[in-house]
Amino acid sequence: MKISINIDDSKCIGAPYKCNKCMQACPKVIFVAYPHNRQQGMICDKWCLEVPIEELCIGCRLCEKACPEGAIQVILA
Repeated sequence: MKISINIDDSKCIGAPYKCNKCMQACPKVIFVAYPHNRQQGMICDKWCLEVPIEELCIGCRLCEKACPEGAIQVILA
């Protein structure tokens, strides 16, 4: 089974800075958050979320259910 994870950055409210519910819900801890447009000496208020190795996903959809903004879509093919 092929699993892909789509994250809509326009809906994500800035994990882990403001939310991180998906990261907490994932039993495999596959999410990575990093600052968007980071500049030295500045505090970043926008974070990007990604899954670098989708093969680690077990397809449980707990992240999808935990996201209050509906920014995550798990596709099982």
